[in-house]
Amino acid sequence: MELKKLPSSPTCFVCGNQNSAGLQSQFYIKDEFVLLPVKFTEKHSGYPGHVHGGVVASALDETMAWSAARYFRRMCVTAEMTVRFLKRVPLHKELLVKTWITKGHRLLVQTEGVLMDIDSEEVYTRAWGKFIPISQEETEWVDKGLIYDDNTVRIFNHYRY
Repeated sequence: MELKKLPSSPTCFVCGNQNSAGLQSQFYIKDEFVLLPVKFTEKHSGYPGHVHGGVVASALDETMAWSAARYFRRMCVTAEMTVRFLKRVPLHKELLVKTWITKGHRLLVQTEGVLMDIDSEEVYTRAWGKFIPISQEETEWVDKGLIYDDNTVRIFNHYRY
């Protein structure tokens, strides 16, 4: 299956192309997964040569939130998140955040994700999260500010309650 692009928000730390301090990455869908190819630079470092743990957590959190949004067809907020840092994350390396749903019901969805080397699939970080949907009205308001093009998937046009 081919990659399908998700929308972005101009100022988002993870996907915003107008956020010079951010990752400026693009979210994709492939099968049941949400993917975020990412390459961290010095502006994301905690100490020389390695990515700050909070930046790693942000990338995982936002990607898991998109997995949850796909489930609910509404934007979601993080209720709880656990991050396990397995190895130091290097700068200037082609990496991939990959997330998926592990359990879902009407009020809450549970997700899991990894940050891994895009080629070897070596896992640097693993995360688990619980997400709750925001209202349909709030989702519509957020959706109006997202950037879409002809290749972007629209997941908020049919709402699940």
